[in-house]
Amino acid sequence: MAYKFGPNKQCIKRVRAITPTLIQAAADTAANGVEIPVEHAEVFPTMLGWWRFTNRTAEGMLLLLDNGFTVEAMPMMRNLIGHAYAMNWLLDNGTAGMRALRAYTENAQKSLADDVNNSWKLAEPLKVDVTAVVFADEADEKLHNKLVGELKVFPNLLIAYGNPAMYPVYRHHSTYAHTTAQTASAYLSEQDGRLGYHSTAQHETDSDVVWVPVALIQAAKAISPLIKGDPMRKVVEHAIRDLGIPDDVFTFQRVAKKGRVPASPR
Repeated sequence: MAYKFGPNKQCIKRVRAITPTLIQAAADTAANGVEIPVEHAEVFPTMLGWWRFTNRTAEGMLLLLDNGFTVEAMPMMRNLIGHAYAMNWLLDNGTAGMRALRAYTENAQKSLADDVNNSWKLAEPLKVDVTAVVFADEADEKLHNKLVGELKVFPNLLIAYGNPAMYPVYRHHSTYAHTTAQTASAYLSEQDGRLGYHSTAQHETDSDVVWVPVALIQAAKAISPLIKGDPMRKVVEHAIRDLGIPDDVFTFQRVAKKGRVPASPR
């Protein structure tokens, strides 16, 4: 039987049943130890760490939602989406991706250290070493800068892989990761000209929770084929079929640049 994916009652019910299954299958796979081909040894540790992060993030979201927290969990969905796409990005870019990730991470750490040193005037200033990048040629440097840009600005990554439609979903959840009017209005209401205050957010989560298994499946589809036996394949195929998720949601192929979207609200 095919199901319609979206914020409908049937899909929400199935999302809440299937998501824990995906989380548990991922935990079991990692706990049992994995065997990978040597050609994936460079990217696998980072992908494994990100995979664990995505699953723990999803688990944390469900715990919050089950205990009455709604808007408070929304920034976690933003993290979940970003890391699921980053796993696919790293798999696609391999060594060049690892180099870009290291440069992006080290530069961010140095920038933070500089801010601390400038603001706090520590007796022993923080020091962060940044690895010098040696390029083979101009084309190699251009590739590196492009990959760093895709990590730094999430919409760049979405455009590069032909998924700009995912940006509004990401940006919606970013609303609750920043200081906005929405984070206040979630606890307020007005009736008959009187302002009401609520101790818990009055926020409908149905349209948000449907994206949790999508991100988990995207992450699993990136890492599972790298592991001997492709251990997540069956549970992922079942989840996709049972939730009625369109196949194009999981298409991840670099495309020619077409237009641009607004700057990311990181």
